[in-house]
Amino acid sequence: MGVEIDAKSYTYPLQNIAYRLFGGIASSLYIPSLENSLNIAMMHIHPSVYISYMIFISIIVSIASSALLYIISNALENYIHLLPVIPLYLFMLTFLLFYIYPRIRANERMNKIEQEMVNNVGLMATLTSAGMRLEEIITYLARGSGQFAKDMKWVISKIVVGMDTITALHMLEERSTGRYKKFITELIDAYRIGNVTEYLINISNIMMNDKRSKMQKSIESMNVIGEMYIVIMIVFPILAIIMLVILGMLDSNSIIGISTIDMMRLMVYVLIPLIGVIMLIVSDSMISKVMR
Repeated sequence: MGVEIDAKSYTYPLQNIAYRLFGGIASSLYIPSLENSLNIAMMHIHPSVYISYMIFISIIVSIASSALLYIISNALENYIHLLPVIPLYLFMLTFLLFYIYPRIRANERMNKIEQEMVNNVGLMATLTSAGMRLEEIITYLARGSGQFAKDMKWVISKIVVGMDTITALHMLEERSTGRYKKFITELIDAYRIGNVTEYLINISNIMMNDKRSKMQKSIESMNVIGEMYIVIMIVFPILAIIMLVILGMLDSNSIIGISTIDMMRLMVYVLIPLIGVIMLIVSDSMISKVMR
């Protein structure tokens, strides 16, 4: 983290200003988790520059809030003792938000890649079976869309400037997690021993079987949800209304202090729609898993 960085090499003016002002402080702060998140998120910014930017924006927010509180201080006389604390609180909150932002970006990137992996690895297996070399396959995938294609474009950008394929893939491996990281590691090993075709075919079959198994489980869960929907949304309301009508005929005008008519209204206008919304959310979640 003590490496000197030319702030002029960064395109965002605020980042340049922030690094000039707080680069010394930021360079002395080493936050491994932040550096790892920046790498996995592919944000292409040095940790020292990002930390400087975090400090700079947090101070701006704190100063702006102090100025605003000073302007409206007359209207906040009853809370005057809290005013000095608010800018400090906003400074800490802004700093925290900037700290977790790369992690959110990193998780978003890896989730997208996980969704795209099966199809892309299957395509890689098909292309290598047709006789294409790994470099040609990476170039072909880079022409596509999605996060996987962006990663392949990044690898190509490293190869174009003179980096060999294994080193470029190693750098991508360092910026990955989970199953994707394992795939790249094994792909590098297969490339070294000249066994890329066999590896891609095997891993493609494994991923397809895993996806098929997950889809089967999701479909079974959907069947259960469908049966629950019939019971909760059709059978239960009919039986409940019949019971309420019978209770009304038996001169039982109220249940736990609520009249039978109001109880039916509550069920029709509140309870059933609420249960329907919950079932819709659960069903949508399950369908999303099946479609991945």
